Amino acid sequence: MVLRNITPDVRTYSILIDGLCKEGKIKDAKSVLAVMAKHGVKPDVVTYTSLMDGYCLVNQVNKAKYIFNTMAQSRVSPNVQSYNTMINGLCKSKRVDEALNLFEEMRRKYLVPNTVTYNTLIDGLSKSKRISCALELLVEMHERGQPTDVVTYNSLLDGMFNIKQVDKALMLFKQMKESGIDPDICTFNILIDGLCKGGRLTDATAIFQDLSVKDYPPNVRTYNIMINGLCKEGLFEEALALLSKMEGNGCLPDAVTFETIIGALFEKDENDMAEKLLREMFSLCNLQWSSFQVLPFVGTGACKHVKLQHGKDNIEVCDFGLSRMKHSTFLSSRATAGTAEWMVPEVLRNEPSNEKCDVYSFGVILWELSTLQQPWGGMNPMQVVGAVGFQHCRLVIPDDMEPAIMDIIKQCWKTDNKLSTSWSREQRAQPQT
Repeated sequence: MVLRNITPDVRTYSILIDGLCKEGKIKDAKSVLAVMAKHGVKPDVVTYTSLMDGYCLVNQVNKAKYIFNTMAQSRVSPNVQSYNTMINGLCKSKRVDEALNLFEEMRRKYLVPNTVTYNTLIDGLSKSKRISCALELLVEMHERGQPTDVVTYNSLLDGMFNIKQVDKALMLFKQMKESGIDPDICTFNILIDGLCKGGRLTDATAIFQDLSVKDYPPNVRTYNIMINGLCKEGLFEEALALLSKMEGNGCLPDAVTFETIIGALFEKDENDMAEKLLREMFSLCNLQWSSFQVLPFVGTGACKHVKLQHGKDNIEVCDFGLSRMKHSTFLSSRATAGTAEWMVPEVLRNEPSNEKCDVYSFGVILWELSTLQQPWGGMNPMQVVGAVGFQHCRLVIPDDMEPAIMDIIKQCWKTDNKLSTSWSREQRAQPQT
């Protein structure tokens, strides 16, 4: 543009800043903002809102709030999207009261909250177990003619089930359908999970069986919820039958499926049945084992020690997330299963991965032990996927951390898979740490 004597305007800069923020490149976005100022281009509400959203995506809500205040000081009036961005960031960081204050500020400035505003607050309140306040917002939406949607009700249903208000949740579900809002598979997953945890397995089973009739094919999460509910009641034969039905319906089980059943079997001292299932899994997968070493494993009361034998090798610990067909040197998996906060970026992007994924997770655990903080606290799993998997963000390593530990963490988190460290190298580093 510059070479063609085309002068970038505020829209051009804003688009660039928004793209950089979505990639997690906040520093680059701020550099573009500095270039804007140098060329006398004044940022507008879109520019500031994009920066706020970028900071919220990487869980730097205070910096987003600073940008929000800077916008007002620069005499740029925040719009509904600006408030929605800040309210969402605050809710995800469990600062719901601050989000409610911004909501009231919106109305004082005669800005009309939209469905996204209400849904964000309702979700934040529901997750904070403040269901009464969330329901008041639902009533307000109806009174003000603001349309509700399936997201509105899913947040409320999930919140009600989490505080054991099972009957009220079912009444709300009925109200949802009477309002003409069609539930989605996420709604039914919430219902089935809530009923299972509320000790109403029969009701959960009835809803599950109706899904196919109502043309809502169960997904892997639906099956996992039902299998977990059956296992908790000791109905292992029924759980195994559902596993077979799941595979027969073309819904492939994931790591959570197997871990749920096998973990429950061991917990109930059904060791023979658990080991039989393990052998069947390995036989079906035609599993081959690489000769890498693993770190020592400390079991808990809920996890029995399992010793498996394959040929001449003794396997002390097995990660079902990596139990897939053997390719080249490493065990490969394309199943994105696990806990997002500890998962390697390649897996979050559903790319081919290997056992070096566990090295990355080991680095997160070291960070957790050293800082005594929860990884990516205040972010939901989807935000973690976006930040780590696609925006290349990493947890901030404190400057006062033990240098040896800091070096191991950095080695574990190398982005180039060919350069990333392996278990053998980290084991050599253990005596020094």
